[in-house]
Amino acid sequence: MDYLIYTYLQEGRADEAARDVSDLKGMTGISGASFKIGYAGNAMPVRLAIETRDWATAAQLTPTPSPRRRSRRSCGGRARSASCVP
Repeated sequence: MDYLIYTYLQEGRADEAARDVSDLKGMTGISGASFKIGYAGNAMPVRLAIETRDWATAAQLTPTPSPRRRSRRSCGGRARSASCVP
């Protein structure tokens, strides 16, 4: 659905993108516990607001909680940086 919203916006079909983002808000049983779902669920309303230059809506968006994704390469091993501490 995330890529569909992106496609609609790139084709100038903002009304269809807005409809699908609105439908997303009404969906039940979807959890941001998965990184992919959390990312897409947050990205779609942001893309819609930015692509349509709706700055008032963009300023009011709040992220849906989703797990932090950490790279083993950047946070693994013996040395850990402050950015890797939850």
